[in-house]
Amino acid sequence: MLFPYFYNAVPGGKREKQPRPTHPSRHPRKPDKPKRLLDHFVSTNLKMKRQVEIRWTVFLLAILIISFGLLTGFSFRETLDIQMHDTYFVIENFHLLILLIFTLAIVYLLTFGLKILAKTNRILKICSITITGLIGLSLIGLLALTIVLMIMTPISGQDLTSFGMIILIFGLAMLFSIRTREIWKLK
Repeated sequence: MLFPYFYNAVPGGKREKQPRPTHPSRHPRKPDKPKRLLDHFVSTNLKMKRQVEIRWTVFLLAILIISFGLLTGFSFRETLDIQMHDTYFVIENFHLLILLIFTLAIVYLLTFGLKILAKTNRILKICSITITGLIGLSLIGLLALTIVLMIMTPISGQDLTSFGMIILIFGLAMLFSIRTREIWKLK
């Protein structure tokens, strides 16, 4: 509407300004109430985001503790011997713990960065979904292959280190799969 007031002609050639009639449902809201609602929404949303990331941290910490415990038996002074054909790799358990911490931290930061990138652009969202989805599917395939190989080996040849690797691969596969779902649901 061009003019906010209606003009009524009055005898004598003068016009009087009269406010436009408003419907009772079109009255302006009080400015304090929406501000409080907005503040509540923002604080609740931020708390929810923090809870999600804290859950991820607790999940990864549990995966770290369980896999390290099964791989080494929680003994820091011994070593882990890995045999690859005719070569032995000897890794101290403390170094293995540091390697696991860095690996899980890098994987978590990679998925978190892809989630942040997915919020900026639709093309980046599609790329993030593709990357996390393919890595998650390949880890699920590796997990299935590891379980099949574990079933085929005799019980006497199995030890707790194989269970530790299964838990580690399972945790990484869950991280990528659930992060893919989170990115998919972003608007």
